[in-house]
Amino acid sequence: MFSIKSYILDIPKMEHTSDEIFKNEMHKFFIDVENCKELKRLEKTLDWWYLNGAIVLKYYDTPLLDFNKWDLVDQTWTYLVQMINELEEQQESFRTFPDMPVKLAMSNLNGSKNILFKVGMEKWILPKKEFVETIYLGAVHFFNSLLNCFGQSHPSYSDWEDDLDYICEMEEKYIQLKGKEK
Repeated sequence: MFSIKSYILDIPKMEHTSDEIFKNEMHKFFIDVENCKELKRLEKTLDWWYLNGAIVLKYYDTPLLDFNKWDLVDQTWTYLVQMINELEEQQESFRTFPDMPVKLAMSNLNGSKNILFKVGMEKWILPKKEFVETIYLGAVHFFNSLLNCFGQSHPSYSDWEDDLDYICEMEEKYIQLKGKEK
């Protein structure tokens, strides 16, 4: 069973904290993307072109992505979706996180309904169908949460809408390809 959540980094709070406290209590500096009230409080202080945040992805109790891998969260979501769709045409897909030199990789395992997911030096064999569904669900939820929280007047609204349209298009393409395989 997978669980997935998206968070935005509270940059002003982080900037007024020592590196040691941030490192040891990292989770306290992130705001759940569903917490619209807190996100609106930060609206004027966040850099919407470089939106730092984290994706927390777990398989049962095993963290695959967590607060230690925070980066440009909107771009990370798009990368994950792109990688999934590339796997339909090739054996492996990879990216580095948008703003750090940590490699993300996904590989199809021959004759298996599993996928190999790598983050840096860590790797896991995961059920592909559930993994893919979780990534799409999380990506759609992330962008929908931002759109619903800030509305059309936000300067990033059209970019988020474009990202959401792209993700939905890629999800539909994936569903159609899977339907043809049956």
